[in-house]
Amino acid sequence: RAGRTGPGICLRLYSQKRMDTEFPDETAPEILRTNLASTVLTLKGMGINDPLSFDYMDAPDTEKLVAALRMLYLLGALDADGHLSKLGRDMALFPLEPALSRMILASIHHDCADDMVTVVAMLAADGANVFYRPTMAEEKEMATAAKQRFYDPEGDYAGLLKLFNEWVAAGGGRGGLKWSK
Repeated sequence: RAGRTGPGICLRLYSQKRMDTEFPDETAPEILRTNLASTVLTLKGMGINDPLSFDYMDAPDTEKLVAALRMLYLLGALDADGHLSKLGRDMALFPLEPALSRMILASIHHDCADDMVTVVAMLAADGANVFYRPTMAEEKEMATAAKQRFYDPEGDYAGLLKLFNEWVAAGGGRGGLKWSK
């Protein structure tokens, strides 16, 4: 926070030359850097039916907006005319990426909502990777071997559920920290 909120010293772990040549003067606005499916779904949920002509402060590329509309259509959030479907209205209520909200809603019909909410919570967590990846070679091998315990032929989501269930069996928040090491 030095220099932003008060006096202090700021230490950089790179040279001035590298800073001048590799780092942008300003960070691009998030709307220009991210998947727009969530933004478009929110706009549609608010009744803004044409996200292509919406007056954005920093307008994203038309191709990215079209890709977001296509993704929402493929997820069932939009009908063939580009209007929000019943499923899309339900998806818009979740503070999640549309694919994750779609997974939760589909899980209700397949009687596995509890498990899916667990998996979605693990996927939506900041960093999204619950497995530690060390930098030293021997630690990498140990981490890879530990991760293999949770391999499931049904797929990565089943492996995440297996991981969570073992953590709960080990005591969750009380005993799970010791187990996770």
